[in-house]
Amino acid sequence: MPQAQFPELLSHAPDAITLLDAAAYVLDANEEACRSLGYARDELVGMHVRQFVEGLDGEALARLTQHMK
Repeated sequence: MPQAQFPELLSHAPDAITLLDAAAYVLDANEEACRSLGYARDELVGMHVRQFVEGLDGEALARLTQHMK
């Protein structure tokens, strides 16, 4: 998929989608993710996933970030 189409796909997806970097910080989020998490997009971008995912312990975070590298 051409990279230029990705923002359009993100904005029209019916599901909550957050894009994370390798350290689990939010790079982008669609409207549904913002609505379901209770943050505006500009608040959510830059947050660490631990700030909005309860119960994400060190082991779970390590497994998550391992798959993102």
